Amino acid sequence: MKKDKNRFPDQSELGYLNLSEHGDFFLKDIIDNPQATDMDEIPGAIGKFGLEASNPIPIHGVPNSRIYLDNLRLRNGSPTSYERMGSMSNPSIEMPIDKYKIYDETGKEITTIFISPYHLKCSEKAPEGFMILDQLMKKLL
Repeated sequence: MKKDKNRFPDQSELGYLNLSEHGDFFLKDIIDNPQATDMDEIPGAIGKFGLEASNPIPIHGVPNSRIYLDNLRLRNGSPTSYERMGSMSNPSIEMPIDKYKIYDETGKEITTIFISPYHLKCSEKAPEGFMILDQLMKKLL
């Protein structure tokens, strides 16, 4: 089923790029993804959200993966850093999954996070043990 590119939610207030404004180059794989969702988790995915390849974080396009990861914080609000380890596949996920090592502010490796960048919107959910900067700001206000 083809998805209408006008259905992509505008998440610019959260700092994400509206890929509809950047042409079809970024949208083709999203439109072709039969699992593309506008939910915070991929329906039917199993395993720990974002921490297992079978339940990757849905993100709206590869450029927004970096924005999501730049806003990822530890539960105590400390910043994280990341390193892309490459792409992989999982039998339950239709499109390639990007694998990232996550580090704390001292450079100590914390975990691996999995992202599926072929979805209608960026998840506003953080994996267990993390929060998104926007959530942290709301908590502090």
